[in-house]
Amino acid sequence: MKGTVSQPSTNILSDRRGFQRSFLNALAIILSSLLLSACGAGASKIKLTNGHMDKLRLAFVGREFVFRTDWHSKMVIYKGKPVHWYATHYNQSPHDKKEQQKLGKFQARGGDIATFTNVRPWTHHALALYFKNQQGNRGLLRISTPNKDSWGSEFYEDMTNQTATVDWIEDQLTNATIKFLDKTETGTTEIPAALPTPPTQPELTPVAPVAPAPVQMAEPSISRLTVTATQSRVRHGEVLKLQLDYTIDAADGKPVQVTESRNLVFNSKALPGYPKERQETRSSGKHATSFRQKIPSRATPGIYTYKGEVCIQTGCTSRLVRFTIEP
Repeated sequence: MKGTVSQPSTNILSDRRGFQRSFLNALAIILSSLLLSACGAGASKIKLTNGHMDKLRLAFVGREFVFRTDWHSKMVIYKGKPVHWYATHYNQSPHDKKEQQKLGKFQARGGDIATFTNVRPWTHHALALYFKNQQGNRGLLRISTPNKDSWGSEFYEDMTNQTATVDWIEDQLTNATIKFLDKTETGTTEIPAALPTPPTQPELTPVAPVAPAPVQMAEPSISRLTVTATQSRVRHGEVLKLQLDYTIDAADGKPVQVTESRNLVFNSKALPGYPKERQETRSSGKHATSFRQKIPSRATPGIYTYKGEVCIQTGCTSRLVRFTIEP
């Protein structure tokens, strides 16, 4: 009687191969999930709301600024510095380093004056501020959030309402790329100097020499007056720094009597206790003074005007800058 011969070694080998296939399938599923997750992270949706974008446009559109560096289309402001876009990659491949030599289309030169015309999200991690320079050329400045420094990928932090505040954007822009030219109004009142007394006419005699007219010394003057209010946005309880920077030009080098005046205006009315004046004797050269004003809790939120003025015997020079008290 013939019997069936079992083959245990063949069954064990078959089981091992099945386990290996299952393990590889599971590993493939895990890797696929990780890749999908990574792709999902890289394709995050824009999180800047329409209301927040309206606030940013109100804060930046129409503001004049001057470029502190040359700017090209493939550049981006990253951690406050103007760099090539590929320089923001955590994993610097030979291709990245080669591409960094290609700056793209030239858009502005250091020293050019321009005006912001619009603010829009660029990607989920970048913001674009569009500008037009005095020559009529248009371009844009991109600001990126930091790279998360993830191995094997290039993931950036999301640009959110909480990240893209007005102060943060201003810090990124002014760290090394531009300098704002805050809208100012200049009022200069010059008091005409008295005309010199005409020299005595010489007698018409052949021996009397003609007396030369006395040499008139140049009158002292004020130049390069800059008025700043720091910070441009303050809240109740914070301290506002009112700065005056100016230069006294005195040809004879003699000290000059100077009156410094600071005035805060809201709704066309001076605030209580203002203007604040101080008289000093200043020598020829640069001078910088400041006054600190704590914002009281009862201060009405809104846009205020700070008028800084410097007066000497020949006239006064003033500038206006605006700042905002936020609720």
